[in-house]
Amino acid sequence: MARVAERQRQIAAERDEPTAHAAPEPAKTEPAANVPEQRAAPSVEELEGELAAHPDQVLRRLADALPRGEREAQRLSLLEVRALVLRGEIGPARTKARGYFERWPAGPDTAALEQLTGAHPTADGATP
Repeated sequence: MARVAERQRQIAAERDEPTAHAAPEPAKTEPAANVPEQRAAPSVEELEGELAAHPDQVLRRLADALPRGEREAQRLSLLEVRALVLRGEIGPARTKARGYFERWPAGPDTAALEQLTGAHPTADGATP
């Protein structure tokens, strides 16, 4: 019996395989290449800090931002418009500004959005 076990170990060593009696090696875990990395949602402050140098990156990261309250949602909307303006995308920026005016007709960022895009809210809350 001892000779059989010894022979099994020799064959396994030649094949570089574990023997039936050997404890299995723990599986090596490597991050999957196609699974996106989980990141914390960026804060408005982080995004504002990146805006001037990296408007494209800010636009991508805005999708991950989770507003904590109405004011933060307004700030994120303004930030998106600012990023679009920095990229020279005035038409999409105006569209986003109009969406802001419809949602928050008397919002605190109305003047900034008007100045950035030239879009204006109307008296009835609609936009031209």
